[in-house]
Amino acid sequence: MTIKNSSTNDNIYHLANAKRNGYYVLGKNNSQLVRDQLDLLGFNRYDSLPIGGVKFNWITRGADIDWTTFDSNFQILNHIYNEKQLSNKGLLLTNLRNYEINILKNNRFNGINTNKIRLKSLSNIDNYLSLKTFLPETYLLDNTNDRITFK
Repeated sequence: MTIKNSSTNDNIYHLANAKRNGYYVLGKNNSQLVRDQLDLLGFNRYDSLPIGGVKFNWITRGADIDWTTFDSNFQILNHIYNEKQLSNKGLLLTNLRNYEINILKNNRFNGINTNKIRLKSLSNIDNYLSLKTFLPETYLLDNTNDRITFK
């Protein structure tokens, strides 16, 4: 990398913020398999994470990424921040239930009839699909109310 007509501070700033078009694999969980496939695709491999990061970062735990420096406009991860909210069935169900409660509550205050599948919405929600419509009857047996309903 050549930087011309710049002060030393500018050079340091540029190096610290340089983003590398390549990949970095951290961890031992199938890491060689991932490396082999990315090598076949012609990606540049970095054996240590360069300053500024890389385009594709393969990690085995969400804790392995520094979210304060992660650039979602440039970098791609195989993990999503707070992914357990989606990948854990119990948390996913709880989040979907809470989302439905909030939608119904907010639409009720806006004077919207939530009994209809298609809402004439005053909010940004154009369609309402009840959780019961696409999710089979589901119980969280560690939740007291669900356990009582289940019996």
